[in-house]
Amino acid sequence: MSEEKLLREKGLAFFGSITASFSHEINNVMAIIAELSGLMEDLLRVADQGHPPPLDRFRGISERIGTQVKRGEGMIKRLNRFAHTMDEPVKTIDTTRLLEDLVALSERPRTRRRARLETRFPEKTILLVSNPFLLQQAIFSCIELVLAASRDNQLLRLILEKQDGGARITVAGEDPIVKTDEAALSFLPILMEELGGKVEVISTGNGGLSLVLSLPYSIPGDSKNHIEK
Repeated sequence: MSEEKLLREKGLAFFGSITASFSHEINNVMAIIAELSGLMEDLLRVADQGHPPPLDRFRGISERIGTQVKRGEGMIKRLNRFAHTMDEPVKTIDTTRLLEDLVALSERPRTRRRARLETRFPEKTILLVSNPFLLQQAIFSCIELVLAASRDNQLLRLILEKQDGGARITVAGEDPIVKTDEAALSFLPILMEELGGKVEVISTGNGGLSLVLSLPYSIPGDSKNHIEK
């Protein structure tokens, strides 16, 4: 299979995985709102029978519904921003914001593995001229690789740092490696080549796995042309 076809197929799979995962989370929000709405209807029926309405409970339910509405709105905004990463092959990216969105987008696979996440982002924004979709795909692939390589309940670290000529993003697992997805690992260099960067696979002192992505401030012209085809 050609690299171009592999990128296209993997990209579609990544897009489908993210949208399916977030759709599931949004459905959970809707289910909670429906449950709270049903509880409120039950309380109203009791009040209609002549019992004093439990105003404190109504207030509590209303607050919980409001919390879920805000949660759902936040999810939809992040999913919308993710969808629009495909609009332009190359654009200026606020790397911290992109990573914050990715943390939310990867919540479901992390929760399923009961993984804890620690993040470390710089105070000053790092701007990159790059492909936002491929960059998120590369980082998400790193997260999935580290999750798959170790047991459940592990600590996952996501670190963004400035470096000469660009930025460095590290996805590190603290637990010893159980298995490695060689097919996924071999795809990462292809993604990074498109982004004009490179990936390093580093074994930590305690037997964990760290994936380090080095990215240029601006994606090379050859990569731009290839992506736009």
